[in-house]
Amino acid sequence: MGTPLSTLIAKGYTTQALITNLQNLGVVFETAQAAGLPPHLIYGNNAIFDPRIGFAYAPLGAGRGTVLRASFGRYSYPIPLRNFYATAKTNAPFSAVYSQSYTTGAQSPDGLNNYMLRAPQSVIAGQNSSGVVNSATVNSLTPGVTEFVLNPHYPPNMVNQLNGTVEQPLKFGSVLRVSYVFQRATNLDQQYMFNNAMSTYVWDVSTGTTPPGGTYSAVALNPYNNKTYGGLIRDDRNGYANYNALQANYQRLYKNGYAFQISYVFARSMRVGGNAFRDGLIYPAADYAPGILKDSSYDGLNRLQNYMIDTATPLHHLGFNGLVDLPFGRGKKFLGNSNRLVNELVGGFQIAYSGSVVSQYFQPTATNWGGVNPQGTGTMGSVEIYKHKRKVTDCTSGTCLAGYQWFNGYIAPLSLSNPCTANVVSGIPAGYQPYQTPVNIDPGTVTCSGGSAKASNTNYGTNNVPVALANKTTATVAYSPGPAGVNPFSKTVLLGPMNWNADISIFKVFPITEKVNFRVNMDAFNAFNIQGSINPSATSGIEYLNSSYWTPRQIQLTARLTF
Repeated sequence: MGTPLSTLIAKGYTTQALITNLQNLGVVFETAQAAGLPPHLIYGNNAIFDPRIGFAYAPLGAGRGTVLRASFGRYSYPIPLRNFYATAKTNAPFSAVYSQSYTTGAQSPDGLNNYMLRAPQSVIAGQNSSGVVNSATVNSLTPGVTEFVLNPHYPPNMVNQLNGTVEQPLKFGSVLRVSYVFQRATNLDQQYMFNNAMSTYVWDVSTGTTPPGGTYSAVALNPYNNKTYGGLIRDDRNGYANYNALQANYQRLYKNGYAFQISYVFARSMRVGGNAFRDGLIYPAADYAPGILKDSSYDGLNRLQNYMIDTATPLHHLGFNGLVDLPFGRGKKFLGNSNRLVNELVGGFQIAYSGSVVSQYFQPTATNWGGVNPQGTGTMGSVEIYKHKRKVTDCTSGTCLAGYQWFNGYIAPLSLSNPCTANVVSGIPAGYQPYQTPVNIDPGTVTCSGGSAKASNTNYGTNNVPVALANKTTATVAYSPGPAGVNPFSKTVLLGPMNWNADISIFKVFPITEKVNFRVNMDAFNAFNIQGSINPSATSGIEYLNSSYWTPRQIQLTARLTF
């Protein structure tokens, strides 16, 4: 703690009962000095150097056309204060969750799980539940204290950028620019989940026993501490990202009644971290089954679990915009000799437009393990892309939905052929091989009841596997050899459908005086009312047509007086 407990209690930030609760669970409070930390819990960063340099060179001489440009810059970004306060305010001893459960061993009267299976229910919510949960007691908290801390070495985000550009003037007052851009970002935020619970499968194969119940059942599978603490999270600054892009821009400035710009970006972005709790999480080596990891170091785990394509950055992005004078009114091609009234009504209108063509990424499901045995070896299939070559119809919900089999995703056998109903997926060719399946795909004997199918294989559609225990018995558990990075498709990224869109505005400015103007606009967003194509299902591979990528066309009329 950076502040004495007595001060926190006096200010009302915590209570003595809460402190005693936590100490009874095994929490130890100590000063930053005793913990080997600086007085303010993190070290300062006082030596930051951000140089920038650039140059331009005309190989044919000044004013002769071609220009070569290049630059390098280093940029640092201050750390937001919310990184310190938004998370710390939810930590113990500033907050706590009190409860009373009769299904967990930590709170049941006999110290075993599922007490209500052995005894009648004694507390009925709304009838006699008042006062059952009492935060004033000193033993009402259960094991599983969660804490979020900052790494004491907490530098700001840093970005190094290098780019080179060739600029070439062309005819009609236009210019073409082609650039290469490279960015390297470091010190990105990541959350190290160093007390994350291992899966039941990892526990079983590592210990030869089933997970224990009783008082500590909720924290028994935590590798760092399995008595006092639950989730322990450290906000690190070890993330990094690499961005490579080829950019082309063709531009014509406004002249003779029109202007336009077309830009294209081909980008590949690889990233580890930088998105807080949303992704880039790091899990400890203890969460993996024996023999799975080849490199259990922090950097090795980080790369295994997180280094992959950043799907938020499209591979292809084409943008365009422009301005065109309509050929109506005095001095124009049509109605060029119109009087003042007609000219005010039809002349001087302009059209502005902008739009884009963009690709989209998606990740296929990577949670099935068919083809891989419990030792983590074996093979799976490969991904095949069909795009819009195969039309299918999915009637499994009772409503038939048209779509395309974009790639060879997994469709359950009973969704392809079901003796109890006609509501199946049709259009899938014979011999279809999905890229990945659950371990158990054989339904066994199928019986019908009320139009629903019941498989005799209770593990149908699951990844359950048998695990031999030390006591010569066998446990059936879901195969889960690690929290991230070990499934063969965990980093597979596919391209979805391309989409394009355009917005158009027709407008005119009416000058009233030298300082007063009146402008009218008619703006059409998604002017051509394009539906667009969404990404396919990450599991089945079907791109459904009942959802739109774009919002429907919207038309907006505005008038603006500027003075």
